[in-house]
Amino acid sequence: MQINLFAALEQAAEKVSQGGFPIVLGLPFDFALGLFFAACAKERVRRDGVFSKTPLALVCAHATLALLPRALYLCLAHPAWSVLYLWDPSRLPPLVMVPLVLLDAALLLAGYLQGARLIRNGKTSWAWGIVAGVAFFLALLGYFLRHRIVHYGSHAQFHSGHALPLGDVKLGYVLVAIAVGVVVHVGVVGWELQRDAKRVAEV
Repeated sequence: MQINLFAALEQAAEKVSQGGFPIVLGLPFDFALGLFFAACAKERVRRDGVFSKTPLALVCAHATLALLPRALYLCLAHPAWSVLYLWDPSRLPPLVMVPLVLLDAALLLAGYLQGARLIRNGKTSWAWGIVAGVAFFLALLGYFLRHRIVHYGSHAQFHSGHALPLGDVKLGYVLVAIAVGVVVHVGVVGWELQRDAKRVAEV
């Protein structure tokens, strides 16, 4: 019974992968990140409203300085890996990925605004619940899609079984640097949001 359950989950994950990774799975991640930022700024949001300038500026700074460069680099420099080898990016214009990257940034902002609305309505726990749910979903999906994530090559190489392990190519090391940069930038933004919120609480 347990084996059948895991097999069903793996098949479902394979179907979800038809949207691609990391850019498409990045969409719910960045929406949840926006909710996280709103929760960090809850005292400021409660006092000044959804469109409070300080947290909104910090969220936009994260989108501009961290999210957009990361997503654009991965989608334009490593397009086959970025869409999990679903289609052959060499047959499409490179700029076809740009609207999806912009949607990613828009969802970060949408997540923040939705989180701010939840906080204004006294539902901060809902925001944290959604963040936890998305984190669990992405962790589970990442586990079942690990074969696609940890191999690198062209669309043809992957489907012919000739893709290389991610650790054997430059992208593997670049992803480590990107991950560290994202963690640091999210940490700094979250810390600044909480510090600003504490100033509001002390007034």
